[in-house]
Amino acid sequence: MSKEYQILPFFYYEGKEKIIQNENGIIVVKNSILNDLLKSWDINNKTRTTYDELKSKFGKDTQDLVDFLSKNRILKIVSQPRVNINKIYVLSTDKTIAKDLVFMLRDYYNNKTNNIISISLSQLPTLDLMESDALIVSLTQYSMSKAEVIREKAIQSNCLLLFGHYYSNSYYIDNLYKYEWHLPCHLCNLGNIQTRLKTLNKSSLNYQELIEQLYKFDNNILISTKLYLYQKKNITLHLFNRFKRFLGDEFLSDISPENLSVTEVMNLKEGTWSEDFTTYWELCDCYER
Repeated sequence: MSKEYQILPFFYYEGKEKIIQNENGIIVVKNSILNDLLKSWDINNKTRTTYDELKSKFGKDTQDLVDFLSKNRILKIVSQPRVNINKIYVLSTDKTIAKDLVFMLRDYYNNKTNNIISISLSQLPTLDLMESDALIVSLTQYSMSKAEVIREKAIQSNCLLLFGHYYSNSYYIDNLYKYEWHLPCHLCNLGNIQTRLKTLNKSSLNYQELIEQLYKFDNNILISTKLYLYQKKNITLHLFNRFKRFLGDEFLSDISPENLSVTEVMNLKEGTWSEDFTTYWELCDCYER
């Protein structure tokens, strides 16, 4: 896997001389290829690059370039998080999804049945989740109050969380979450979904406005729809593949940083999946915690 680098903030100025300035000082850029690179980063507000991307432009001089840019605080290597998984807990409001997902995980991880456990929502508050555990959630019957409990449990335990849920005729899978990574949490993703839904059909009462009206009467209301077997199988396989995609063949795996911010959504009617990138929701407090 190619090393990834964060591009740190800098100011680019092009006059008689090409100059970049950052917290480390001022550098006069005399190499035309390097100048073009830095200029393109500045114009495109680029924040990440990889060793392979740099090598395609600088060839055998790539390592010298990386050393120079790192020394001058323009590049910073991105450390790849490592996750050591002890137990995998599966929490689903649908028995078929729970049963099939546990079966697939046990089969894939060599039938380590003691390490892969199906639990219910009622068991969650007293569950002794550890930092080395993973929690895979599928709420086909979505409850905001229950989702808040799950999110808080993940924050307090610092466990790995993969959260899938139904909302507005779609099935969503959040970005892979772990508190210490300081990525957007489930409430951020939900808040962004709700904000988008509010912009639809402004001339009449839309889906999100209806849900908000219902929550005024009962904060524990369940949001759900009838799922056919083929939809449940589709969801189960996608949750399994998403988990396997990050954790690989063993319980100790590298996680690619560029994939940590990916969220997915399934159009339940068509059965198609699409990807997006998560962002913090302005009304969520997870960024400051």
